[in-house]
Amino acid sequence: GLGPGAGWNSGGDRGAGGGYGGRGGYALDSSPGGPTNGSATMPTSLGSGGASRPVGALNPGGYGGGAVYLTVGNRLRVEGTISANGADAAYYAGGGSGGSIYLVVPTLEGNGLLCADGGYSGFDGDSGGGGGGGRIAYSVSTNNFAGTVRAQGKGSAGRYKGRHGTFNFPNGGDVTIGWDIALAWGDHVFNTLTLTNGATLEVQGDATSSNSATLVVSNDCVVGTGCTLSANGLGFGPGQGPGAGSNRGMDRAAGGGYGGRGGYSWDSAGGTTYGSAVMPTNLGSGGASRPVGGLN
Repeated sequence: GLGPGAGWNSGGDRGAGGGYGGRGGYALDSSPGGPTNGSATMPTSLGSGGASRPVGALNPGGYGGGAVYLTVGNRLRVEGTISANGADAAYYAGGGSGGSIYLVVPTLEGNGLLCADGGYSGFDGDSGGGGGGGRIAYSVSTNNFAGTVRAQGKGSAGRYKGRHGTFNFPNGGDVTIGWDIALAWGDHVFNTLTLTNGATLEVQGDATSSNSATLVVSNDCVVGTGCTLSANGLGFGPGQGPGAGSNRGMDRAAGGGYGGRGGYSWDSAGGTTYGSAVMPTNLGSGGASRPVGGLN
């Protein structure tokens, strides 16, 4: 559980996943995953560790991935693998986040794999949090790389799974994505954009500005069969945002609002509506947490 995106353990018997390029997954006892951190354009930070399970026997969380910062004077050809993956965790603990891959080369080519995946929780499905994906970027003059660039969040489905990490796509090109990856907050410009092979492209937001990443595609954009362009669960955190749900200190919590008002709980009001109905670009607001008993 070390690093700026370390997973949390709220004193229960599960550990949450570490975060870096993507947020770490929650644990079953509602311990939150580690936050995103670092640079998406020049990633050189280490990944963060998942939380350990302190109840009963000490089961350690997974280590975060390391950092590969590679400068090449002429040509880099990748037919194998360059990786900075997070480590899997022990039983019930949280997986480590992916680390960094940053390449500075005149010419990049090959059909290999650049990979900064998060680590699995120790007993996947029962349920420590999975590690979030890391960050990958390269600065090249000639890009002939036709391989795979991947930064998957790992773990069980739903909130226990770490979110995907980021790849800093070169602006203005023809981009085909056949892997799981995320776009960091900011402006992204493509000539064409195609999702294929069941890929998920997550679009991250920025809570300080309340806005999501912006995608501008000059020509065709294709989201293929079985593919997903997603911002699910990538808005404000619990109890945050202009339409955050409220909690009066009791054991029930209200829902967040945005286009519609959040639902009331037994004793607390739901979040209000806000933003534009004709040009909606704001992030959704989080529902309130339940602080009584265990933190949910």
